Amino acid sequence: MKANKPHNRKIHQIIPAQPDTWAIFGESHETVELSLPVICWCLTEEQGRQEVEARVADNYGNTTFADSSINFLGIVYCRSGEVPPNARTVLLVNDQYQVFADLKADGKTSH
Repeated sequence: MKANKPHNRKIHQIIPAQPDTWAIFGESHETVELSLPVICWCLTEEQGRQEVEARVADNYGNTTFADSSINFLGIVYCRSGEVPPNARTVLLVNDQYQVFADLKADGKTSH
């Protein structure tokens, strides 16, 4: 993910995301460079405006809003067992989200 855009959002509520929900990143939808699982949805407020926004674990294991990356393209939903291009698995280890491995379309991982 490229450098983050600044934000000043207040989180009012957090809801778990469905396991087949992904945030995709890249220069265009034809060249998706990275797909990360959405870990939760947040009801946020910024300057009096409320929105529901996706939160992901980034490449360094930190959680961040998906749209805070300048190359955020959008959210995709995959059928159970399918993965989007350049997908990464994310694990919660010692209360930290960590990128574990590349996830292939056949469900296998590479370390």
